[in-house]
Amino acid sequence: MMMISRFLAVLLAIYSQASFSADEWLKDEVLKQLSELRQDNAKLHGEVDVLKKQLAGMDKGKPSKSAKPLAELIGGRATLGNAKAKLVVAEFTDFECPFCKKFSLTTFPEFKQRYVDTGKVQYVVRDFPLGFHAQAQAAAVAARCAGQQNAFWPMRQKLFENQAKLGRDLYLSVAAELKLDSGKFKSCLDNPAMADAVGQDVAYGNRVGVQATPTFLIGRIESGQVKDMKAVSGAMALGDFSKLIDSLVESH
Repeated sequence: MMMISRFLAVLLAIYSQASFSADEWLKDEVLKQLSELRQDNAKLHGEVDVLKKQLAGMDKGKPSKSAKPLAELIGGRATLGNAKAKLVVAEFTDFECPFCKKFSLTTFPEFKQRYVDTGKVQYVVRDFPLGFHAQAQAAAVAARCAGQQNAFWPMRQKLFENQAKLGRDLYLSVAAELKLDSGKFKSCLDNPAMADAVGQDVAYGNRVGVQATPTFLIGRIESGQVKDMKAVSGAMALGDFSKLIDSLVESH
């Protein structure tokens, strides 16, 4: 960031001199480069702000005193694990987010094996596409549409594995690979109600304080309510997850 600032200063100095000694073409070129650098600088600032929020989230994990209905947290989404599990983990994700990809492809498989497959945790994924990720919302719709044909989880895996290729061609290709009904899948992709459903996830995430991706809400399930819920952000390692889950188990 400091390097860009220095470069901007140098260009400003050149422009100042050019206004007296160079022709109009040189001045126009300098102005053009300044404009492009300012745009890049603004984008970098945006990415840094997101990183700061994620790092701050890693230091949270303080339990919320207010219980929330389990059905509201799950929001009708596809879940993994025992419906009678005593713990729930809700992941708010963005298919274009590199940290979400890292978690999904590196931490989640072992986490699933240790906690979900053993019946200890009920796991749910909710959408939280960030505004500066151009493909994130459409990818979320594609995953939901696959979910209508019981293929949400394999579609999710494929989207993260091919994150650099997100787009309609990829969605259709993966749908064919998963042997989905192509007509139903295409119709679903073009259904405005699906984008609205993604927006409802975002609205819910905003209400519960989600600011970055991935964010995880973790809590105990008791009589249909989620209690002692903790919120953490970032591509968590398995050890960090284990500490949170074990602390919830040991506290009761």
